Amino acid sequence: MSVETTQKTLPAEGQGYARSNVFPPAATAMVVIDAGTGNVAIEADLGDGTWIALEDSPWSADAAFKLEVGNGRFRFTPSGDAKYSVTVLS
Repeated sequence: MSVETTQKTLPAEGQGYARSNVFPPAATAMVVIDAGTGNVAIEADLGDGTWIALEDSPWSADAAFKLEVGNGRFRFTPSGDAKYSVTVLS
């Protein structure tokens, strides 16, 4: 599990399921946030270049949760000294 401190879009361009820039159907990810004195915003791509914030985003407290990522693309943006990790479970 890699700890990230910079903005990342997952999956990366050309790296998704069947190179379609999305996670495989029914994929789940474990997200761990170490907010420190900052926060982590998570946004979902609507598929047309529009990004919308997930409910409760940005997270300004430490958190760990499962995120249903199937057929989706997500952007994680930390601020301050916040860190996060994303591990795709299935």
